[in-house]
Amino acid sequence: MRLDKNHTRWFGANGMAALGVFAALIAHPVRAESSSPPRVDYEFTGQIDLGAPTFNDYLTFDSDSRRLYVSHVDRVTVVDVAKRVVIGSVAPLKDSHGIAIVSKLSKGYADSGDDGIVKVFSLTDFHVIKQIKVSPDADGMLYDERTDSVLVVAGDSKNLTVINPTDDTVTRTVALPGKPEFMAIDEAGNVYVNIADTATLAKVNIASGKVEANWPLENCKAPHGLAYDPPSNRLFIDAGDFKQDSVGTVPKPLRLHGQIPAPLLLIQPTQQQIHLTVVLNVAMLDSRTT
Repeated sequence: MRLDKNHTRWFGANGMAALGVFAALIAHPVRAESSSPPRVDYEFTGQIDLGAPTFNDYLTFDSDSRRLYVSHVDRVTVVDVAKRVVIGSVAPLKDSHGIAIVSKLSKGYADSGDDGIVKVFSLTDFHVIKQIKVSPDADGMLYDERTDSVLVVAGDSKNLTVINPTDDTVTRTVALPGKPEFMAIDEAGNVYVNIADTATLAKVNIASGKVEANWPLENCKAPHGLAYDPPSNRLFIDAGDFKQDSVGTVPKPLRLHGQIPAPLLLIQPTQQQIHLTVVLNVAMLDSRTT
């Protein structure tokens, strides 16, 4: 499986204390449409025991060190991917969620949601270097290399905090139009934020802090996971639960895309509901008025 540098994925493993390891297998292209991407299957190759407690949230992979950082309630658990073993942890945390890695400074950032704090830690031995006050219910985090910014959203506080990793100061706090869940960054200095309580997608210019758009995700319930694919300029959104009879009525520019490029998966229908990924063309979104 290809893991991009400093990439964060939503994991959500309630009741599990192990991380599944998958390998991507490229199958023959689907012939239904000439423009269809190749079908990608996944093979389960093993698991990594993370130990108690039995709940995990976000995970972040650092390709420079080949380490995986997994939020783990009261700590961040650090995994050596090559050896498939736990090599350390960042602690203590109160309700751990997001992790951001800044390899060039040998620093990592982990939020402590109940405290409304981001803890800066050493990538060498994982000890906490300092604390940065953000907002209560700090959640998803990302590092944007282009603007050299650490981003953290806070659900109940309905905001986005931008941190300068050079001196670990808060650059700005941006009010959001609802409770954010996770983010994805494009190549033009924008961050897209899932607004879970209103089922919308906000676009924020990182440098200015301006909320430039807030698009409705119709028929979507509590969007959570989010990823951006630069080659296609598309966003992939974990759209939550769709009622089965509403799938055919998803409006443009939302498109249901049956063949999701690796490493994104489409979860098939179960009983009366579908938990799916919605694909949005960013150029089409930008052409719409808010």
